[in-house]
Amino acid sequence: MILEVFLKSIWSLGLKSMNIEYFKEFEKAKKLRDKKKQKEHIDNFINSFSSYEQKRSWSYSYLQEANYTHKIRHELYKEVIFPILLEGYKKSEVKALYFLGKTIENLSEELHSKIDFKTKYELLKECYIQDDSNKEIAEFLLQELYRSFGYMIHEYPKGLCLAKDQTPQEVLKELTFAKAIDI
Repeated sequence: MILEVFLKSIWSLGLKSMNIEYFKEFEKAKKLRDKKKQKEHIDNFINSFSSYEQKRSWSYSYLQEANYTHKIRHELYKEVIFPILLEGYKKSEVKALYFLGKTIENLSEELHSKIDFKTKYELLKECYIQDDSNKEIAEFLLQELYRSFGYMIHEYPKGLCLAKDQTPQEVLKELTFAKAIDI
């Protein structure tokens, strides 16, 4: 619905818009598991964007709808979505940091290097520090912390699994941090 309003406003200005039909056809081909058609339609969709602003608007609309799985088609992520999120990352925009955290599984080593190999936790913590009143960010951050703590204790009582550069004092700080933000 948001996307349709956006498209109508673009057309009313007489500007060329991306062709959303290619994306709809891509989604159909995905359900049918037709890889050749998926590639064709996603390439056509990517090439139909006529401006950076269209990519930005579509990317944030798509990411906010949250009806994508953890993996977004790699061409779409690399050529349309990631450049938008990278620009926001460089400006420390909460929205970009949040969506980078949500879509971190899409990062190849090449793309991950562009955000300094930050982890999902580090991205979400930056979001939370900037906007600690956002319950969605706090909840997502806590989920990541709980996942991390769960992994850490899976060898208990023999020991705790810590990262190579992690000290027990840092773990205590993270536990205290998690307790402080628990909603």
